[in-house]
Amino acid sequence: MTPSSVVERAAEAPLSRRRFFALSAACAACAACGSTAPPAGKDSALVDGNGGEDAEDVVPDDDGGCEAAEGALGPDWQAVPLVSYPGLAEVGGSANVDLGGRRLVLGQPTAGCFSAVDRACTHQGCDVAFDGGRFVCPCHGAAFGLGGEVLSGPTPIPLGAYPAALRGEIVWVQLSGA
Repeated sequence: MTPSSVVERAAEAPLSRRRFFALSAACAACAACGSTAPPAGKDSALVDGNGGEDAEDVVPDDDGGCEAAEGALGPDWQAVPLVSYPGLAEVGGSANVDLGGRRLVLGQPTAGCFSAVDRACTHQGCDVAFDGGRFVCPCHGAAFGLGGEVLSGPTPIPLGAYPAALRGEIVWVQLSGA
């Protein structure tokens, strides 16, 4: 069954747990090809703010906790399926992803809360890594908060940060966020 046939068949039925997972699988297949999230609208069950039965959209707040995401996820959000990045599925886990020409690192500081920042350190371009509740550069020890802010130098320049929200088994990242 192709991803498009799954979506076509699923569009005919009300949003059930089975339909949600079928649509998630179709979105994962599209994400693997580099497609973006479908635009938000009344018929867009995965991105209209109502999601699946158990879905709750959360984004990191300034204290490293999570707060509810505001509004619907629009077309500038891109999918990162957890099935494709198993390390990201656990609290404290992370994944390096390339989305829309950007090199990002995503981390899950607390259950269901995700943070996404540019992967290149603003000091000399080394790849930063997620370390619990912060991002750390292994080259010279710079540390950055969940929102990309500088916690310790040598760089005074923050990392670009992008809103990220969990919807079902997919982390959505808003690339226009930085």
